[in-house]
Amino acid sequence: AAKTYMPKLNWDIWKINSKGYPTFKFIDYPYDEGKIGRAWSGKIASGFAGGKGTKESPYQIATPEQLAYCVTLPQAKTEGKYFEIIENIVINDTAKSNWKESARDWFTAKQWGDSFRGKVDGKAHTVSGLYVNVQGTGLCTALFPRIGYGAEIKKIGLIHSSVAIVSSPSEAYAAGFAGYIDNVMPDDASSDNYPRISQ
Repeated sequence: AAKTYMPKLNWDIWKINSKGYPTFKFIDYPYDEGKIGRAWSGKIASGFAGGKGTKESPYQIATPEQLAYCVTLPQAKTEGKYFEIIENIVINDTAKSNWKESARDWFTAKQWGDSFRGKVDGKAHTVSGLYVNVQGTGLCTALFPRIGYGAEIKKIGLIHSSVAIVSSPSEAYAAGFAGYIDNVMPDDASSDNYPRISQ
């Protein structure tokens, strides 16, 4: 639409950004909303594809950048919130046999700190190309590096992925869905609110 209404703008040096506005091509914005089906850019989206975070209207995740936004939210912004994955997510392109050589590392977290506490329904979608290969102590990593009280992750297919932490001498935690699961619960905790991962 911008190109139609501004035909005299020099489109050799301008481009349409994710918000639909003209932007200088050489400006590198910190956010990237991503594109459905495209491998992760290494950046984080500025929000979700839709939704309000409620049970009736979950936040919608359609790109790896939006998944990155979800994973890196502060703990307080995930408590009691609902999320759903509405498209298959490609973190790294695994089409070639040597895909790990140029793969982007997903996120790691400290063993003690904020944890994800929302409820994620994958709606039977897949996440492919999850990759972590780092060195460090006291770290945890996974699709969700650390989850805590109230968290639930279900109906996500994790495929063609590789996760590893080289750690010595201290312990570290690497897994597919949740690297570290908090076992410290509030006094009023019920079994319904314990962190859980299910099919």
